[in-house]
Amino acid sequence: MGNPYALALLFAYTLAAYYVLPAPSLIDRPALTPRHLVSYLVCLSALILAPMLTSSFSAVWLSVAGAGAFIVVDLLHIGVAWMADRRHRLTPSLQRKLFLMTNLLWIIALILLGHMYLLLNIAPAINPGWDNLWQRMGIDRVAAFRWGTALLLVHRPVNLAIAQLLLPYRQEEEDTAAKAKDRNAGRMIGTLERLIILILIALEQYAAIGLVLTAKSIARYDKITKEPAFSEYYLLGTLLSTLAAMIVSRII
Repeated sequence: MGNPYALALLFAYTLAAYYVLPAPSLIDRPALTPRHLVSYLVCLSALILAPMLTSSFSAVWLSVAGAGAFIVVDLLHIGVAWMADRRHRLTPSLQRKLFLMTNLLWIIALILLGHMYLLLNIAPAINPGWDNLWQRMGIDRVAAFRWGTALLLVHRPVNLAIAQLLLPYRQEEEDTAAKAKDRNAGRMIGTLERLIILILIALEQYAAIGLVLTAKSIARYDKITKEPAFSEYYLLGTLLSTLAAMIVSRII
């Protein structure tokens, strides 16, 4: 991602929406809770105040516009989910569509806002002390920021997105506790898989990616060979996870 402003906004959005706000609010939001409102106001305040550190008055209006877009999209999601819930039509399929559409609209808004910063030639006001600290540590500030954004994306956002996309293909299991434990382990494996793929892409070791996917398949070999439905579900999840890692790698 060549636009530093869009990258900064994407970092703030990912951190706010997936790591600060309550996780259930990302998928099923028929009502606003006090905790959601408090976290929501904190995140929006950060989005508004951060660009105000610049000396440009236009940056203030852009930050307010960005926060406004964030609010509008979020309230639309809440409103649709609330009305569907009251009519008993809040199906998993509708939840999945709301989740995907909300995130797509947010990302589009962030990209447009980032391009507006470039068009208006707004320069960020960075404290010299922070630059000196990065230099003393011998760390490239931009590279560290890119990696930070990528790491945030490959964990909870991608896990939730893949879970929503695979919802129609998920098999029901009798043991609820075993199902929850297996799902949590699968998400952690997926996160580690995407992290390793990111590192291998950065090192240009593309052939080694196949070894990662092979190791993952060996662990589920018995279930893959004995259950055709699971093998298709597993393959679809692996392909989505790999595709997500490749898309996120464009950031770094």
